[in-house]
Amino acid sequence: MNGSRKSLLLVAVAILVAGASAGATDQPAPGTRLILRVRSSGREKLSFRSSGSFTIPTPGSPDDPMQAGASLQLLNPNTSESFTFDLPSSHWSVSTAGTYKYRDKGPVESGKVKVAIISGRTLKVSGQKVGITLDESSQGELDVVLSSGSFRYCAAFADGAVRTDSPGVFSAKGAPPPSACPSPPATTTSTITITLPPTTIPDVTTTTVTTPLTTTTATIPLPPLGMVAFTITPGSSTCGGPFVPPPAAPLSGEVYNRSGQKIADLGVDCLYAGAGTSGQPPSMIPDGSTSVLAVTGISSGVALTLSGSAGSGPADCTLGAGPAMRCLNGNLGTDGMGACSSDADCGDQKDACAPQPNCFFGPPIPVPAPATPALSTCIVNAIATDASGAANLLTRETMLNASLAPGIYLTGDGESPCPQCCPSTGMIGSSSCTSGTCTAGDRQGMPCSGGVGSKNTTIECPPESIRFVGRLAVNLSPLTTGTTTLTADPAGMFCPDQAHSGAFGIGTPRTIRETGVPLGGLASPFATTVAGVFCIPATGSPAVNVLADLPGPAAVSVSGMTSIQLF
Repeated sequence: MNGSRKSLLLVAVAILVAGASAGATDQPAPGTRLILRVRSSGREKLSFRSSGSFTIPTPGSPDDPMQAGASLQLLNPNTSESFTFDLPSSHWSVSTAGTYKYRDKGPVESGKVKVAIISGRTLKVSGQKVGITLDESSQGELDVVLSSGSFRYCAAFADGAVRTDSPGVFSAKGAPPPSACPSPPATTTSTITITLPPTTIPDVTTTTVTTPLTTTTATIPLPPLGMVAFTITPGSSTCGGPFVPPPAAPLSGEVYNRSGQKIADLGVDCLYAGAGTSGQPPSMIPDGSTSVLAVTGISSGVALTLSGSAGSGPADCTLGAGPAMRCLNGNLGTDGMGACSSDADCGDQKDACAPQPNCFFGPPIPVPAPATPALSTCIVNAIATDASGAANLLTRETMLNASLAPGIYLTGDGESPCPQCCPSTGMIGSSSCTSGTCTAGDRQGMPCSGGVGSKNTTIECPPESIRFVGRLAVNLSPLTTGTTTLTADPAGMFCPDQAHSGAFGIGTPRTIRETGVPLGGLASPFATTVAGVFCIPATGSPAVNVLADLPGPAAVSVSGMTSIQLF
C-alpha cells in the first residue's frame, strides 16, 4: 500500500472512531425555519425544518425511531427553560427510500407533535402545541434537538436568524449549524456505604440464629463500549439447485470435485445443507432483519471485541436461549403453558423440549418445495448461545460466532410456507388478507407490526406449533469476511457420522468454499458479507435426517450493512 492510500485509510479509521465516540451521533444542523406562535384564542403552532445532508439511523437498529421512538426538545439557553415532545415508536414508519415519517392523528394535547420527518436531506416537525412559554418580552435564542436513539440533530436560532421575537411569537430562519449540540442533562452517580449491625433472623423452626456482619464481594459487569448492528440486505434472487439450475449473481462460494474442477457456484444470502442424497432445496435467508452485538473491548483503537446484546427485543438481540424450557410443538407441558424438563413432557416427541428462545436470527425462513409442495417447511432460527465476534476497523475483517437452534415446521404450504404479516394493501400476491394481521400460524388473525424484508415474514407471526417436526443444531463458528473451506475425506465424507458421500444432493463434491467481503466504504454503515462452511449433526427426528440427509455439510453467506457506534 502506498503512503497516500495508507494515510487515507488511517484518516478514515480515525474519523470513524472519533465520530462514533461520545457525541459521535451528534449532527449540528442548519436551522432552515423555526416558528412558535401562541394566539389570543389559545391556538398554538409549532414548525421546525432543517434542510441539509444527514446521517440517519439504520432501519431495525436500536436508533431506528420505529424501535426506540424519538423526541424533540426546545431549549432557551437564556432562561434555561426547556420542553421535550415525545414521539413514540408506534407512530413511526419508514418508506422504501429510507425516509422515516411520524404521524399522530389523535386529538391535540399538550406536548403532542402531529407530523415529523427524518431523512437524509430533511428534518421536519410540526404540531399545534409549542411546549415552552412565550410570555417573556423576548426569547433571544431558541435551540432545537431532535433525537432518535443515540442520534441527535441540533439547530440553534439566534442573532441574525431571528425575524420576530415578542410575547407569543418567535420566528427565525436561515441559521447556520451550531458549533456543537447542547450538552445532554448531566447525571450524578453517588456511592453510599452502609454499615449494618449483626442481624437476628428466625428460621423456619422459629429457632433464633444470629449472623455476624459479613462482607460480600460482587463482580459487576462493565457497560458495553458501543454496539454493532448488522442489517441483512438482498443477495441472490435465486439460490439455484445449487447445481441445476445455478444460483443467480451475486455469488459467494464454489463447490469442487475430486479433480479440483468447479462444479457449482453458491449464491449470496443462501443456506445449502445436507449430504449427497439431500432432497431439501437451498434456503434463501430473508433480508431486512437486524442483529445487534455489544462492543465489550477495544484494542489499539481499531480492534473491537463483540458479545451478545439484549438489543431492543427478540427480533434483533443476540443472547442465548433459556434458562427456562418449553415445548416447541404446542404441547401443554407440565404447567399447561408449555413448561417442560424433557421430551416426555411434550408428548415424547424428539427435540420438542428445548430452552425457551430469547432472541432470533432474522425472521422465519420459508422453504418451498416446488416438486412436492406438501414438504414445504418454515424454519425459525432461534439463537442457542450468546453470539460473539470481532471486527477490525483497519484491516476491515469481521468474524462472528453464533450457535443457532433452528426449529423446523412442516407446514405443507407451497405458496407461503411461513405465515406473513398482511401488508397495508390487504393483498399478498393475488390473495386478500386483513391488513396488519398474521395470515396463518399460531397467531392467525392477530395483530402484527409488519413483515420484514422481501419475504414479509416476522417472528410476530410464527408457524403453528403442532407443525413442529424437529430442531437442528447449527454452529456458525466462524462466519467471516475471509475464506473458509471444508474438504471431504477420500470416501467423500465431509462430516462425522455422515451416511452418504457428497454434498447438497450430489455425490461428487469434495471441496466446499465460501468467501466473505470485508467492510467496505469510508464510514459507517459499511457494506459487508460474512460466510462460512460447517457441519450439521443429526437431529432427533428420523424424518428430518432423511429429508436433509444429516449429518452433512452446510454452507451459508449473509450480506448486509454493518453500523458501528462507540459510546
